[in-house]
Amino acid sequence: MQMKRIIHIGLWILLGSLPACKKEFTEPVMSRVQFTFDWGKLPPEAQIGENMGIRFYAEDGQVYDMDGDTTSFNGSLPVGTYQVLLRNKPTPSIGFRGEERFETAEAYVSPVSRSAGLVGQPDWLFSAALARCEVTEKKVTDLSVTPKPMVHRITFNVKITDHREIEAVAGCLLNVASALNLSTGQPIPSSAGETDIPIDRSGEVFSGAVLVFTVLKQKEGSPDIPDKNLKLDISFADGTEKTVELDISDQLADLGEETGNGAEVDVVITPEGVRLEVRIIEWVEGKGPEIPIKNN
Repeated sequence: MQMKRIIHIGLWILLGSLPACKKEFTEPVMSRVQFTFDWGKLPPEAQIGENMGIRFYAEDGQVYDMDGDTTSFNGSLPVGTYQVLLRNKPTPSIGFRGEERFETAEAYVSPVSRSAGLVGQPDWLFSAALARCEVTEKKVTDLSVTPKPMVHRITFNVKITDHREIEAVAGCLLNVASALNLSTGQPIPSSAGETDIPIDRSGEVFSGAVLVFTVLKQKEGSPDIPDKNLKLDISFADGTEKTVELDISDQLADLGEETGNGAEVDVVITPEGVRLEVRIIEWVEGKGPEIPIKNN
């Protein structure tokens, strides 16, 4: 027993005599960052939300999530180089994934019905991506940022001339992108789906509108999706039905470009045939130009 006690005490003395190990911690050098949001051209129906979410991606892999209002952002970050993603909030119908990296961040809408390939409509989404943002010591990083629309509004007006009484018209837009990359603003080709067009009647005209990220061309989407991407199902009072299928992907090719942010689609259906007119609408302050594209 005595020997055991002596060994124990000797070990305690040896351990107690070791030098203390001190961990050094250096506080990062912080600097101010402020953004002013320039909304530029917006249509009257656009909803920009209540605030802006800003995600800073540092070169060392750290990610900093911050919020600002829809006018500006003010905050402090460690000095360094960042990539930045900004988007309006809230957008309850839009999900986000891959946000751990700047290059992989995506916005998407969930399927309404997986079996039918139906997807919901996105909210108004505005986003901006800064590939390089320098935060320097003893200097405020002050930038003006223009959030760009990531969705586009397409309105449809359908007029039908027929001897039969029309009971209802249902519409569907096919080959729409259900996801896009936030750093590039480009749609994800493999995300092609379809969305219903809610249509109401006003006199002789059946009208509806949808919000979409964009409409994919056939070569961008799945080869299984048919070329014709606008489907109209007409129900007559006598119980008969008629389906009209049209391809408007070429006419909508300018959606998302600087001069094309929305579209109006007019369809006139007669016993002799179908007449289609698509107008790409530019969002400007006041009345903007309309670019008619006809397909007879």
